[in-house]
Amino acid sequence: MELVVDLNDKTQTLIIVQIYSLTCASLQVLGVDFSPNGYHLATGSEDHTCRVWDLRKRQCLYIIPAHSSLVSQVKYEPFGGYFLVTASFDGTARVCFCTLKFVSTLTIYKS
Repeated sequence: MELVVDLNDKTQTLIIVQIYSLTCASLQVLGVDFSPNGYHLATGSEDHTCRVWDLRKRQCLYIIPAHSSLVSQVKYEPFGGYFLVTASFDGTARVCFCTLKFVSTLTIYKS
């Protein structure tokens, strides 16, 4: 973990940012989105999966076998993070319902 300190000249506000490194083999990550509460991070990668990370524990909570090709984009819905959408080079988008204990795929949309 690194600490980055930035002093904004206009407002004289001290900004401290924590930078985390989450490691998962040597996969290329193509899409990233933070949950609305800021505690989780969703990543889409070249291994056709979406991973949901707990940033407080710095560990992977779920590995969702999302697609048959690489996952290019992930996005939480902004009003609570109960849904996570993944998009892939296989021409599909999936909507997953997310809670702290359960992730299930609800619908697949094909282009």
